[in-house]
Amino acid sequence: MTREKQTVLVVDDNPDNIVLINGLLRQLYQVKVAINGAKAIAMIAKNQPTGL
Repeated sequence: MTREKQTVLVVDDNPDNIVLINGLLRQLYQVKVAINGAKAIAMIAKNQPTGL
């Protein structure tokens, strides 16, 4: 039985930080990226998390 990866939203305006954090997390999580708060809010509104 394969378990679906949980999703993590990384929000940062620095591309180096995004690459670093994505590299650390991608093995364990499905990583979504936003380059600013407004884009993060739009992504969250579009893709409401389940299980809340």
